[in-house]
This record gives sequence, structure tokens and C-alpha cells, in this order.
Amino acid sequence: MTAAHTSPASHGSSVPTTSHSEATTLARRAVDLDPSWGRAYTVLGEVLVAQEELENGLEAHQEAVRLAPENALYRMNLGWLL
Repeated sequence: MTAAHTSPASHGSSVPTTSHSEATTLARRAVDLDPSWGRAYTVLGEVLVAQEELENGLEAHQEAVRLAPENALYRMNLGWLL
């Protein structure tokens, strides 16, 4: 059975645990596939923060908010870092 964890970005749903490097690769791919999708940036931000890359994580969360300023989840995730 695969272990799972929950983060603010996942809306409380369980997601399979994966390596940080794999998660970063997948999140960056999502950003590359659709750079206008705020969700991709908030996931990337969560992954980077989990890896203690706080500056890069902050930038990703800021981009999510810039793309979708009405999204309360993106604002909350950004607020946790400030």
C-alpha cells in the first residue's frame, strides 16, 4: 500500500507520496504544459517549500495568485509563507 499525505494545496485529499525530485519534475512539467494554470504553480510551490526551497516556492505561490487573484486557496498558501 502507498503512503499518503495531505497538504493545503490538495484541498485535504490524499495524494500518493513520491520523491521530491519526481514531484518537482512533474510540477514543472505541468507549468510548462499550461503556464496560465495557477494550480500548477501552487503545486510547484508546495513541492519546493517541502524541499526547503523557500524563495522558489514563494515565487511559485506568487505566480499562482497573480494568475488567479480570486482563488482563496492560492492566497492562503502564499500567506503561510509570508
